[in-house]
Amino acid sequence: MLSGEALNLAFTLRDAVGPLVQGDGPAASAVKAASGLSDAAFDAAVAELESVGFAQRFLDDQAEPRLIVQAPLQIYLDDLENQGSDEL
Repeated sequence: MLSGEALNLAFTLRDAVGPLVQGDGPAASAVKAASGLSDAAFDAAVAELESVGFAQRFLDDQAEPRLIVQAPLQIYLDDLENQGSDEL
């Protein structure tokens, strides 16, 4: 189970990339701004998502790190949204 901040960040991240994206992601600063979390809360939430394999910070040739969405994040959020429904 994710903390409230990590869960909110997970939904914010998915909103930024879409429900079908994996292995790619937006600039970390864009997700942080959209999340409204403080620096410390954002860093803790990202660390929590990384610890369970839902996302990872990626530094490439760009000056700013990106948050990369991993497939388990999409699956987890889909499962949460479909709890209590009859859909299979």
